[in-house]
Amino acid sequence: MKRPAKSGVGHRIEIAAPAAAVWAVIADLDHWGAWNPLYVQASGKAVVGTPLDMTIQLEGMKPQNARATVVTAEPGACLEYAISNLGGLVKAFRYIDIAPLGEGRCAVSNGEIMSGLLGNVLAGVVGEKVHKGLQAMNEALKAKVEGG
Repeated sequence: MKRPAKSGVGHRIEIAAPAAAVWAVIADLDHWGAWNPLYVQASGKAVVGTPLDMTIQLEGMKPQNARATVVTAEPGACLEYAISNLGGLVKAFRYIDIAPLGEGRCAVSNGEIMSGLLGNVLAGVVGEKVHKGLQAMNEALKAKVEGG
């Protein structure tokens, strides 16, 4: 799927593990809450068209429940999902990209693009908190995968 052409926030990290090992953790959405500080609860399958239910925890804010739809699921490479709130006034497009870097290493880029009529307003209000959440998620993913 072509990603929305809006501004967004993201974070990239290198992980000393093959892309398949990282994908195994990312695709296991039902267990995100055990290791993921951004998504403290999640359920669903990494299958295109499938709904995902999740609880998002941003720094200094109450946890927010959200329902997303998987738009891309490429094992070992990419998970993308979209969230729409307030009747479509706020849309969030989330992606997790995995890129092999060589023997037993990969890079994970994790980001969010906010759009819709109120997307820019929301990005201005919570953009830095989302960035910190993405960074915390990537660091926790690295620790989970590298730590076994």
